[in-house]
This record gives sequence, structure tokens and C-alpha cells, in this order.
Amino acid sequence: MPRQKWDKQLVVSIIKERHANGLPLNSAYINKHYRKLLRAAFRHFGNWQNAIEAAGISYSAVRTDDKAKKHFGTRKLVKKWNKETVKEELLKLHAEGVSLNYRFLRRSKKYSYIYSAGRKVFGTWYAALEAVGMSHLIIRKRNSPGWWTKSRIIEYLVLLERMKIRLSMKSMQKSYPALVTAASDKFGGWGQALEAAGISYRQHSLVWSTRAWLKRMSTVEYQSVLGSAKIHARKRRRA
Repeated sequence: MPRQKWDKQLVVSIIKERHANGLPLNSAYINKHYRKLLRAAFRHFGNWQNAIEAAGISYSAVRTDDKAKKHFGTRKLVKKWNKETVKEELLKLHAEGVSLNYRFLRRSKKYSYIYSAGRKVFGTWYAALEAVGMSHLIIRKRNSPGWWTKSRIIEYLVLLERMKIRLSMKSMQKSYPALVTAASDKFGGWGQALEAAGISYRQHSLVWSTRAWLKRMSTVEYQSVLGSAKIHARKRRRA
């Protein structure tokens, strides 16, 4: 049997075939089970990512196998990064206390994806951070005790509203639990934190009860509503 010749066409052909059949294409899996293919890809394309993209496949798409999902979590499985998805991911990671320092991200197996996506979409990592107003923030590897100050919470809430992210208690507890916990602790409640940031709590609330609405009224506003209700009641009795 003639020896198989590993050229560019063969590498691309095998990658396309595996992708069409839904087989794993992440570099760790290929290195373990198909080392010759990986070596040929490096020899002809420089690295595995270039080989994947030469086959017309998005490199992030090769992370959809179970092994990648277990190691990286579901967020890394976004197949198409655009400005909105990158900005939303940056805000989530920052709220969770993940460092957005490029040196840390570039070396991190778990978070390097956002560094690559940010540079690809915005051109530079600085531009990606600037897009969400974070270029001026002090980026740390982890949120140390005392990280969430009142001023930082307010600054972050303003950023989120600017991104047109709904700030209801229910949705924020799912996406930004650390921020909700810190805001409730520092301001006495999520609604109070939003109001301190100059944001309408009612506008962002998914469920707004009459009781909650009245509770947040000032005395003047309450008296005004009460007076209007009395006038309306008298008109109805006369009718």
C-alpha cells in the first residue's frame, strides 16, 4: 500500500469530512487520537486554527464537543462572535470577578476565547474594553474583599444600562449574581441600588406590583395620587 502523502488538500479534506460527520475537531482530541493529522496541519498551515479556518470552519465551532463543554462551560460555545455578544460576555466575566488583563487571558485555557474574540471583532483588546467603557477600570485577577464599593457598583450599573441590558431583579440574579449580592448588601436592596445610580427601577422590573410602586413613592407623589383617586371616586358616586 502506498504511503499516505500529507499535503494541504488532504488535511483540509479530512477536517471537512470530520466536521460534516459531527466528529470532534478540538486540538486536544486530535492530538490524542490523530497526531499525524495535527502534525501535518502544523507543517502546512502553521497551527491547528489556521487549518480549521482553511477548511471554511469557524474555529470556535470546533469547541462544541462534550469535552470542551465540560472544561470551558457553555459560554465558549458561541459560534459567531459579533460586537454585541463580545460586549455582553465582557460584562458578565467582569461581574464574576474574572481578570480582563490581556496577559492573564492570553495564557488562560479557560478564558483565552474572549481575548481572541475581542481582538478579532474590535481589532485590538483595548478597543474591545473601550467598547464597554472598561478601559479605565483597574482590572484584577479576582475580585478581592472590598472590590464592590458603592461607587463601583453604580459605575457598573450605568454601564449595563448603557448596553441596554434589562436590570430587573429576576434577570440579573441569573446573569450577574455577584453584582446583585453586592448591591443589595451595600444599598439595602436591588431597587435602592438602581435608584442610587439614577436608574428607574420600575422601567427595568419584569413584575411591578401596586404595593411595590406605592412603597417607592415620595410623600408628595403619594398624596398627589391619593388626591386624584378621591376626586375620581366622588365623580363616580355623583354619576
